Amino acid sequence: MVKFYSCSCFTSFCIIFILTYVTSGSTLVPWYRYFAGRNSKHFYSTLLLDIYEAADRGFNFTDIVGSVYINPVTGTSALHHYAHDSNEDAFYTLNWGELEGGNMNYVYKGIACYIFEIPTTGTVPIHRYLFNQFRHIYTTNWNELRGGGRNVRYEEVAGYVYPPQTDSSDSACYLTTPF
Repeated sequence: MVKFYSCSCFTSFCIIFILTYVTSGSTLVPWYRYFAGRNSKHFYSTLLLDIYEAADRGFNFTDIVGSVYINPVTGTSALHHYAHDSNEDAFYTLNWGELEGGNMNYVYKGIACYIFEIPTTGTVPIHRYLFNQFRHIYTTNWNELRGGGRNVRYEEVAGYVYPPQTDSSDSACYLTTPF
């Protein structure tokens, strides 16, 4: 389903970006990270509609973890998304066998995106951490949490993505409401 959105910058770039985002499988898209400070939860998404859902649930945008694919591309694998049924932890893994469709109170939510399992030219690792024994955090910025520390344990490299796009000309385009 294609939905149209108004854009605060009213440029053709925004319309092209939205249509490319929705229809093209080989296009890199941002993997957004949101945070709800009152309950220390993180929310990750590539979907434009999730921006609204995140805000409605009290999440604020923090950064873009990296650039990912929404459909399989040669060399990529599915990044599986799970949610814990009681603490709402967002858990992502390339290894289906890690939770096998859901166990330890995790519910399988589907494929979040497609990323590389091994380093590929131009990619950076996504580091997976466990915070306070029950919340996972994902970042490509090693300096953010380093090897872990108080209440944070480094788990592994979750996969490899392209760094976030930093073209400042794109940053003036913000989605507003669907019409």
